[in-house]
Amino acid sequence: MPMDAEKNNTKRSGDIRESVKRKRGYSQRINRKKIFKLLVKLAIAAVVVFLLVALIRLITSKKVKEVPVSSEDYFIMMENGKAGVINKKGKVVINPEYDYVQIPNPSIDVFICLFDYNSQTGIYDSKVINSKNEEIYKKFENAQAIPNPGSSSEYPFNTSILKYSEKGKYGLSTIYGDKICDPIYEDITQLKYKDGLLKAQKNGKYGIIRIDNSVLVDFKYSEIVSDAYYSKESKYDSAGFIVLNYTDEGTLYGYLDSKGKVYAECEYNSLRRLSEIKEDDSVYLLVSKNGKMGFQKNTQRIIDNIYDEIEYNNNNMLLRLKDKNKYGVCDLSGEKVLPVQYSSISFAGKYINGVYEDELIVYDNSGTKINGDFTALIPTSNSDFYITIDRDNKYGVVNANKINIIQNEYSFIEYAYGNYFIVTNDIYSGVVDNYGKIIVGVECPVIQKVSGTKLVQTIDSDGIISIYNANMEKILEGQDIKITVEDEYVRVVSENDIKYFDTNGNILNNKALFKDNEIIADEKDGKWGYIDKVGNVVIDYAYDLAIDLNKHEYGAIKLDGNWGAVSKDGKIVVTPTKEVKDLAPEFIGEYYKVSNGYDSGYYTK
Repeated sequence: MPMDAEKNNTKRSGDIRESVKRKRGYSQRINRKKIFKLLVKLAIAAVVVFLLVALIRLITSKKVKEVPVSSEDYFIMMENGKAGVINKKGKVVINPEYDYVQIPNPSIDVFICLFDYNSQTGIYDSKVINSKNEEIYKKFENAQAIPNPGSSSEYPFNTSILKYSEKGKYGLSTIYGDKICDPIYEDITQLKYKDGLLKAQKNGKYGIIRIDNSVLVDFKYSEIVSDAYYSKESKYDSAGFIVLNYTDEGTLYGYLDSKGKVYAECEYNSLRRLSEIKEDDSVYLLVSKNGKMGFQKNTQRIIDNIYDEIEYNNNNMLLRLKDKNKYGVCDLSGEKVLPVQYSSISFAGKYINGVYEDELIVYDNSGTKINGDFTALIPTSNSDFYITIDRDNKYGVVNANKINIIQNEYSFIEYAYGNYFIVTNDIYSGVVDNYGKIIVGVECPVIQKVSGTKLVQTIDSDGIISIYNANMEKILEGQDIKITVEDEYVRVVSENDIKYFDTNGNILNNKALFKDNEIIADEKDGKWGYIDKVGNVVIDYAYDLAIDLNKHEYGAIKLDGNWGAVSKDGKIVVTPTKEVKDLAPEFIGEYYKVSNGYDSGYYTK
């Protein structure tokens, strides 16, 4: 082959190889672009799916948001043993023809009417009706309100949701009739002390669900209860769950925190949270296993299961330990305060009483021996005072410097408020001040503080009730007295009188207290009537007692032992003909309230 031809041939073959390389590179670039575009499309699709899921969750969450009570518009009424509904104007909304009526949320016209009780199944038939007497939510069989015992709510039912049943299973709906979940549970109840959480049973096991049916605790326990922990700051939000399983070895207990985290597996024969310790972020547990007690904080084991008994004392925040009939004391970190060598140990306020070789030895809460006559130093709600008990078991009081201010001569002493103490000798009680001076003679069978106030109520041997203010001055006396503590005042009602006080016992004027009311109860020459805001008589002074308008804007009048009702515009709705066993009955129209002690009560004629 000629050289030039060979050269040209080489060029051509080289061109082909280069061309192939270029095509391969171009193809790879195309593939990379396709892959990149595909990844972008997949990413966009993932974002769209995420947004759709988020949107669905948002829509769902809107359906099942909590529905608080915005106003009290509807109430249960009873007539001839049958239940119905009235509104806040006293008008009958649902005729009294049912065995019982549930009003889940008194600001919403959804009423569950129960009838035809089946004694074999223990179940009522039910239907849901509105204020127009129309049956609603027909798609749900046997809809029911969910009782909420032990919750922070003042209302007897969950105000946001309902449950319904179908073929022995339960599902949930909103208060507005939107389905939350199909009937997939064998049981649904409000979890006591845990607002907004439900205990549900599935395949024979219990778990915890929220009102939107999302699961907080899986369905794997024979039973679940709240530990009932409560604090002013978090209410029941920081309460956890005691869980248990029934096994061949007996009932085994475990513990979950408020978020469902396992702090203790179901392996203990008993378990208790020390709910007296008010730490929202910490859980202290006493646990028993194989007859031995232990102690832990959150998930950290502080004391192994080696003691026969462990008992907690909240005054000292200490633990009493028992091992082989010997006692000792440790703190919450497990550090020994007293060794396990005493034949008995008892806590006495800020003191510890230990018996060692038949000698009673008194220690403070750090384990330091106390020399003196007192075996107990009990703190009060006032840091200036401590109640003491001497070796003869007599009570007295010392100040913050441990100087005796009330001699140890009483069988019992309770701190009242300010500088006053309720003292008892055997069966009679009285009041003394911080100098030991007797303010109320020690001759009353009953003396008690009025909760939430600085008032003291006494009852003498003749049944006469007396009320004392924060200065221990008698402000009221009578045979029958009813005390009601409201947010802004204390109302004290007797047979023929009504007075208002602040929590210190200072008299309040009802005209100023109820200045927004259209009419005000007023007394003149021993008779009661009503006046308007400027003092004009609206209802004549012709009654033995008149009660100011309640929150439903109805007052009450009493004559010759019978009661009637008045409206806010000064009209007598009911003449005083009703025999009501209440010193201050609450009316809505012609109906008055009957309290039954376990729910919101009902209204009747």
